[in-house]
Amino acid sequence: MGTTFVHKTSYFFIILFAFVLMELCNCSGSNNLGVCKEREKQALLCFKKEFEDPMNRLSSWVDGVDCCTKWEGVMCDNVTGHVVELRLTNPNFQFEFVHLPKGTLSPCLLELKQLHHLDLSGLYKYFSGSRIPNFIGSFANLQYLDLSNLGFQGIIPPQLGNLTSLHSLILQLNFDDTNHASLIKTDSLDWLSNLSNLQLLDLSYVNLSMTHNWLEAINMLPSLRELHLSRCDLPKLSQSLRLLNNSLLEVLDLSNNEFNIVIPKWMFNLNNLVSLDLTSSGFLSPLPDGPWNLTSIITLNISDNEMNGSLPSQLFGLSGLVSMNLRVT
Repeated sequence: MGTTFVHKTSYFFIILFAFVLMELCNCSGSNNLGVCKEREKQALLCFKKEFEDPMNRLSSWVDGVDCCTKWEGVMCDNVTGHVVELRLTNPNFQFEFVHLPKGTLSPCLLELKQLHHLDLSGLYKYFSGSRIPNFIGSFANLQYLDLSNLGFQGIIPPQLGNLTSLHSLILQLNFDDTNHASLIKTDSLDWLSNLSNLQLLDLSYVNLSMTHNWLEAINMLPSLRELHLSRCDLPKLSQSLRLLNNSLLEVLDLSNNEFNIVIPKWMFNLNNLVSLDLTSSGFLSPLPDGPWNLTSIITLNISDNEMNGSLPSQLFGLSGLVSMNLRVT
C-alpha cells in the first residue's frame, strides 16, 4: 500500500507540475489572448489616419482596444502576437458609386515585419490615381498579395520581384469604369524571375501590350498553377514559343485578347490543366490536330473565336470534361 501511495503521489505532482508549466507558458510566451504589439497597433492606426475612410470600413480600429482580437481584418500569430494577416477584402463586394478621395497606401504598414498576407481588395477605388508604391517590395515575409480593384494606375514597380516568398499575386481589375481601359501597365515582366514560389498570378486588365517577352517570363515560374491574363492586350503569340512541358499549370485564362492566330498546339498538351479559357481571343480555325494531352481538363471554353467546321474527334476523348463552350462568332 505504501508503494501504491508513493506512485499516486508522484503522478499527482507530475500532473500538477505539467498544469503549472502550461499556465506559465500561457502567461509568458504563447499570447493566446492575442494581445497586440504596441508598435504594430500604432502602425495600423497610422495607416487608418492617412487612409481617408468615407465608407467607415475601419470603424473597429479604435485605440485602447486589442487589435488582434477586436479589429476587423487583423489577424495575429497566437504565439508571438505579431500581426501576420491584414484582410480588408469584402466578400459582398459591390461597386460603390460614391465620391472617394484620392488616397495613397501608407508606408506605416512596413512596421508589420511579420506580415505574410495582405489583401486590400475590398477597398474599391480607395487609391484611385495613385501608384502601387515601391515599398510593397519590402515585405520580406509576404506570401499573399491582393491589390485588385483599388484604382491604382501607372507602372507596376519591379520591386515586387523582391517578394521571394510570394505564392499568390493578384493585381487584377484596376481599370477605368467608363471605358474599361487598364490603369496599370508594364513593359517587362522580368521581375517575375525571382518569384520561384509563385503559384497564382492574376494580372487581368493589366496592360501588357508592350510586354513582348511575357511568355518567356511566365516560363521562369516553376511553381505556377494558376495564370489569369484576361483583357491584357497581350502581344501576338508565337507558334514557336510554349509553356514548359513539365508545367504544373492547372488554370489558364487568356480570354479577351486579340491573338489572331491558330490556337497553338502546346495549350492542348498541358496534362495538369483543369480549366482552359480562350474566350474572345481572336483565335482562328482549325483546332490543333493530332492527339491532345488534356487528361485532367474539366472546363474548356473557346467560345466567340473565329472558328468553324466540324468538331475534332479529340474532343470526345476528354473523359473528365464537365463544361464545354465552343460557340463561334
